[in-house]
Amino acid sequence: MGRGRVRERGTEKEQHLYIWVAAQVSKLQDMPDKPEDGQRNDMSEVTKFQRNSLKRIQVTEKNTLPTKETIEQEKKDVGEKAS
Repeated sequence: MGRGRVRERGTEKEQHLYIWVAAQVSKLQDMPDKPEDGQRNDMSEVTKFQRNSLKRIQVTEKNTLPTKETIEQEKKDVGEKAS
């Protein structure tokens, strides 16, 4: 089978997946074997990182959970609307 050719059998979803995979493989084949000067993986910043330079923060809950009473009231309201 050539690149981008759809199989004759299978569901439409399978055919779309096959086309997508073929496109991804095509992109990988078009990539150069060696990265260019600007594309090198520079790990120097990662090795220099100092974990103790991070600041501690205090986490506060912004979206509080409803109380048990609020949940019961909403259940009651929904039950009345359904009737």
